[in-house]
Amino acid sequence: MQTRRSAIQVLLAVGVTVLCLTAVSCRRENASPPGKNVPAGPPTQQVAEPAEPVLVPADIRDDPRSARVLPRSNEVPGWIKTKPVEVIEPQKAASLMPSESLSKAINTFELAQASRCTYESLKGKAEVLVLEMARPADAFGIFSLMSRSKDQQVRWQDGSIREIRMENGRHIMLGWQGTICLFVNATSPVTKEVGGDARQIFERILFTIPSTEPPLLIQAIPKQRQAQSKVWVVRRTSALRAADDADELKQVANAKLDQRLGLDGKTLLWVASIASANTATAPASQPAGNVLIWVVQYPDSTAATAGYERCRRAIAKADTALDRKTQLLEPTGPYLVGSWTADGESATEILNGIRAILPTTIQTHPSLPSQPAR
Repeated sequence: MQTRRSAIQVLLAVGVTVLCLTAVSCRRENASPPGKNVPAGPPTQQVAEPAEPVLVPADIRDDPRSARVLPRSNEVPGWIKTKPVEVIEPQKAASLMPSESLSKAINTFELAQASRCTYESLKGKAEVLVLEMARPADAFGIFSLMSRSKDQQVRWQDGSIREIRMENGRHIMLGWQGTICLFVNATSPVTKEVGGDARQIFERILFTIPSTEPPLLIQAIPKQRQAQSKVWVVRRTSALRAADDADELKQVANAKLDQRLGLDGKTLLWVASIASANTATAPASQPAGNVLIWVVQYPDSTAATAGYERCRRAIAKADTALDRKTQLLEPTGPYLVGSWTADGESATEILNGIRAILPTTIQTHPSLPSQPAR
């Protein structure tokens, strides 16, 4: 009995020993080699911060014929010219216009050349188009067709007229100064202020352009009516189709009227939609109509007299609705003044006021030069 108990104890001791040796062996097999660390989990990746974009100046590739009003890189702090100034010949400028109607209209004006380039900064991007016209009237003409605002207030600081608006999420800046019409199309993700930071580019360019006298018809509009009035200038009535903010001009755009007024490309037609006395005081819920005034600027008084006779004969026949509501004054020097409106009383008042300030010759009024102003 004693022998059997001893044998059982020996077997138990041997079993325990085998189990211990097996555990030690497993630990050794799973252990890492000396000097080697086992990662506790998947490696952690370091995310690098995005580097600021490097803007490379392109000024060295500027066309030497370009407008000198376009600043070089960093002349407006932080803004780099990333696309050099490119000069476009007048016959190709139509492709630069933002709409088909403006593409057709610009071919009716006297364009000297167009220049375009692109500026970028960490705060946005600005595509700049400078239209250099032969005369201030041509520059104001294309400006008036591109503009969407009736507020054509002349800035006393520099004599420019400006419009800044939002359009499809972009900052549109339009300016007239002297012989130049300036168009800036910009993005500015940093600020929601209309114009954004690209406004610095816009203002810098206008600041460097020599000023001239305000357009004649704008000077003729009473100040209390200017906010509800607008002036356009064209050499062909077809260009007025580009003024899609004025339905009343559609009746005017036709070739027969060009022949009657003598619009041969050398003659200027000024059209003004002027608030009548009733319009200026009418509530917004019951707006009164504007008075449509026109002034034709001929090369001389002889051409103005011939235009007056053609218009007088057409009005006498009254073949169209436009003829039946046309008022006509006798010419003043090289100018012929009239209106296309059913409100004869308001038209007469405004016509007499305009006629009173018209010069007897073109040369006496610097905003309407007879020779190209360069």
